[in-house]
Amino acid sequence: MASDSSGSARSMHGSTAGRVDLLFHPAGVVSFDELATEAERFEVFGVALLVAPLRAILRMKEAADRPKDRQDAAVIRAMIARDAET
Repeated sequence: MASDSSGSARSMHGSTAGRVDLLFHPAGVVSFDELATEAERFEVFGVALLVAPLRAILRMKEAADRPKDRQDAAVIRAMIARDAET
């Protein structure tokens, strides 16, 4: 486990589906209970996972405010806007 410049403890893992970031103290979030209320549920290989929705990820990116987070936030805003159009 490592800490990034925003102070968030994280563990990053690569997979054939892409990168998975596990955040233990995400920036911009009061608690995991708060995230759980809006999380999307998925089952992967028989394991139930809670995944933060895009709006929550956007809040975390904006709170971390690193250059790469600002770039990610712009992409996430575009994704949210595209979803709103459909």
